[in-house]
Parts: sequence; structure tokens; C-alpha cells
Amino acid sequence: MPPPSPVIIEAAINGATPRERNSSGPHTTVRQRYAHIPSIARAGLLRMGIVDPGSINLGAFEDDGAPTANDTIYLNSNADIRYMIDTCTSLGVPISFSIFDGSFMRTAVAYIRSGRIQHGGQIKIFFGSDYSPFGIPASEAGLLMYLEILGDCPLPWSVSLPGGDLLESEIAGLALERGGHLRVGLEDYARFAASPDTTPGEPTNLELLERATKLCDEVGRSVATPAQTAQLMHAAG
Repeated sequence: MPPPSPVIIEAAINGATPRERNSSGPHTTVRQRYAHIPSIARAGLLRMGIVDPGSINLGAFEDDGAPTANDTIYLNSNADIRYMIDTCTSLGVPISFSIFDGSFMRTAVAYIRSGRIQHGGQIKIFFGSDYSPFGIPASEAGLLMYLEILGDCPLPWSVSLPGGDLLESEIAGLALERGGHLRVGLEDYARFAASPDTTPGEPTNLELLERATKLCDEVGRSVATPAQTAQLMHAAG
């Protein structure tokens, strides 16, 4: 039996952007929203592109548990998705797929099975938390649902819990036991997403990485080096 593969641990920064400075949305085109990808590639600095293969309603929960009555939609049409995938393919870079519900996963897997994803990449699964109504609940049943859709897809996959603590949930250990990887970091903590300022008592990225490393040790998997991570994702050096 081959030894377990090393674990990719992604540490996300706090990427929250105030609404008044947010340049994305239905008033823009996919070419505008995605223009930075070929620009970074032309500068010789792009090792991986990103594709979010679907659309969701964005919001939080009110005090009584009801979703907020906002009109924010994270919109990626099928035409937008094709444009992003074709752009990454033409640039020869791997694709990082962000998965926010089952339809995102079905779309990503369909593209992978079609043979259009030619340069590798990864699949990042974002589970739903008590912070926001989007996403499949972070449970073993939810993970198994995603893995059933994923099937024998060759790309590495990771789990994340926006607005929650992935490493306190059952999902992190279950994913590691099934060959998955971890995404942790400040962006996925709700209070950090609301403010760019560090709140006393909240974990740092270093603390999260140390906790993730300990969990990997407990299940008998090593942490991937940068070179191993690039190899797993087929990302060029």
C-alpha cells in the first residue's frame, strides 16, 4: 500500500473588500473582472488561475435566524465560466475551482471529464456555516455527497469552512482520512471578513497552520512542501 500523500495546506489572507470599493458585480463584464489574470501572466508571475463555476446568493443570518434580505448575487454565467476556463487554458496554467454548492461541483467535474482542463489544478470545497446560508452543511454526509460527484477526478481537493473554524469541525479530519487537503486562514473567519483589522483573541494564520499541521500528524500525513504542492497541482515552477 503506497504511503499517504502529503497534505496541501492553504492559508488564505483576509480578502474582504468594502462595498464601495468592490469593482465586481452585474454591472461589469467577465472580461473586466478577469482582466488581471492575463495581465499577471504577461508579467510572468501567474502559476495558477481561478474559476468559480456557478452563482450563489450572498448574505448572512439575521438575529432571528432568517437570511438577510439583501440583493447581492455572486454571478458567474455558463458563458462566464467558459471564458475563464478558455483563458486559463490558453495561458497554460492550472485552474483552482471554488465549489460553493453541488451545482458548482457538477460543473467543474463535467469540464474536467470533458478533457478541457489540460494543465491540472485543484478543487476547493467551501462548506456552509452558521455565518451564511450558502453551502452544504459541514458534515460527513455533506462531504460524502461532494465526493460522490467528484468520483475518480484526478485533481487534488481541499475543504474549507467560511465563517467557522474548519479545524474544530469534523470535516477536517474526515477529509484528511479520505485523501483530501485543507484550506485555513483569516479570510474564512467571519469577524475577519467583516473588518480588515485584527480582532484580539482571533487566531493568526501561523496559529491556524500550526493547528492544521498537528491534525495532519494525528492522521499520519505529512504537510506538503511548496515543491510537492506544485507537483500535486501540476503547477509550473
